[in-house]
Amino acid sequence: MAHPWKFPLYILPHGGGYVSLMRSQYRLATEGPKGEGGNQEEKEDHLAVVLFDDLSLAGDFQEAAGISAPLSSLKRPEDFAEFVRGLTDKTPTVILNPQLKEGELIVEAQAKAVELLARELPSPGIRWGLPLYLLQQKEGWFSLCGTGQDGKQQQAVAAFTQKKALLSVQEELSLVGEIVSLGSLERLNTFLGEIGEEATALAFNPTVEGGRLRASYAITVIGLHKALANSTATLKGQNKSGETDNEGENTPDLS
Repeated sequence: MAHPWKFPLYILPHGGGYVSLMRSQYRLATEGPKGEGGNQEEKEDHLAVVLFDDLSLAGDFQEAAGISAPLSSLKRPEDFAEFVRGLTDKTPTVILNPQLKEGELIVEAQAKAVELLARELPSPGIRWGLPLYLLQQKEGWFSLCGTGQDGKQQQAVAAFTQKKALLSVQEELSLVGEIVSLGSLERLNTFLGEIGEEATALAFNPTVEGGRLRASYAITVIGLHKALANSTATLKGQNKSGETDNEGENTPDLS
């Protein structure tokens, strides 16, 4: 069954992950007042990531839930597909436009991540282009630290699609290290295999805000491995020398 996904979609970052609800906390608009209708599998308790396609509905939900974090956006189906691939096994479902009505949370639609990827969303593709630029420091790769959806601290290696952007961050934070370029899928695959337990994700094009490093988009190493294994990546703007022009919208952006 197709779902009414309209873009952009909006998500709510929270605690290192995204705002989610347990299945027991909401009912589908297609179900009766007591949750009648639908099959038993759909009603088994699980976490579901909250999505909105209407800013006013998102604002109402934020106000009701007391959430002040800014929204992030998924601007295209490809962005949505990459977001879904990055969800952990603990959040296999997404739900659309939860609204509080007469004391109940009513949801327009829900979908399992695996079904979305199999039937409705584009095949994975590396739209941010190569080469990627990383900073190798004495103690390891320049990374961001955050909290994953499981509550554990996680490291994400900072990956830049433009060398000048990395140089800017390096200068602003007075970082010491050697810039490393990953200019081919083979090198990227080798890098992902070598980082081991040092990091669990790549954070793309982080910027310095208020003296702190912040990235609006990241993908897990596992998710990136799957994307590379299951598709032939399309690298926009790459020329024969391996350099790429990333001035256009080549990078996923959830901001």
